[in-house]
Amino acid sequence: MPKPAPGSMLPWRISVFQPGIHMVFPKQVQVNRPETLDKMFRQPATVSRGMAKGAQRHWSPALYPMGTGRSKTAVELLTALVYDLDSVDLPPTSAADRLKKEGICYAVHTTWSHQVEDPHYRVVLW
Repeated sequence: MPKPAPGSMLPWRISVFQPGIHMVFPKQVQVNRPETLDKMFRQPATVSRGMAKGAQRHWSPALYPMGTGRSKTAVELLTALVYDLDSVDLPPTSAADRLKKEGICYAVHTTWSHQVEDPHYRVVLW
């Protein structure tokens, strides 16, 4: 749910880890269209419960020099600020409402472990 102006943060460069988080050499991609951004957060890839969490597709706002493996010391640039909120008292819709009132460009999406009674979600700020 990017707000307030979908696409205002585009183009947005991210790193993609395929086939999963254990991939050491991320691929850098550029998100150019609001529709792609919307799909990332509103219609995330279907999670196969038969597949391990670590084998699922992952993304990161951390960019690395070409040919460099993923590590904290190799981060060249962060293209967004991402908060992981787990087991918090604030539901994701309330977090989104607060950010919208402040006029902040954001996205809020639930994570693998999210349940209504035990919220797990991310807040992405541009």
